[in-house]
Amino acid sequence: MTEQRYTSALAPSMGFEPRDVLEMPQFLNRTIQQIEADLKLRRERYGFSDVIIPGNTAEQLAPVVERLAGN
Repeated sequence: MTEQRYTSALAPSMGFEPRDVLEMPQFLNRTIQQIEADLKLRRERYGFSDVIIPGNTAEQLAPVVERLAGN
């Protein structure tokens, strides 16, 4: 889960606009509810069923995992 200002700082360094980074499947840059919706959409659109995350973000994403468990 990433704050908007991080996305704003990250995007130009990658040659993108902040709004573009929010749509990239490599990043989870939203609230818990938005991340849940994004993951569902990515599963439907791209067939992604697994997500690899850095170990230091696992605790932050635990609520998302709980919400998606069994879906």
